Amino acid sequence: MRGLRAELIVGVAAIALGLLLPFAVQADNSVGRDAAREARFKAADTNGDGAISHDEFIVEAQKRAAERAEIRFKRIDTDGNGKVTKAEYDAAAARRYERMKAHRQPGTVAKPGATAPKAE
Repeated sequence: MRGLRAELIVGVAAIALGLLLPFAVQADNSVGRDAAREARFKAADTNGDGAISHDEFIVEAQKRAAERAEIRFKRIDTDGNGKVTKAEYDAAAARRYERMKAHRQPGTVAKPGATAPKAE
């Protein structure tokens, strides 16, 4: 009887932890997001006056856009030769279309890199 009670307690604790864990992870992620946002603000405020001027904002936005473009280019350049061929470009567009199509289908969640199921 004692073993059954211990198993029951462990089971209830596991269920409770499973229910609460997403909230703990969410709280942890918000701390990370806050720190990242603070770091981005400090990086953009190049003169350290506690405010981001129009010029500072534009420079930071262009820097971030260039970083995102670099990431996208590397994702599209699947053979890694530093050039995007028409085939690579078309394949990337097809993957993007499939993700968007999967996202629009009721009851589905599109994941990065995932493709939609083939229609029968």
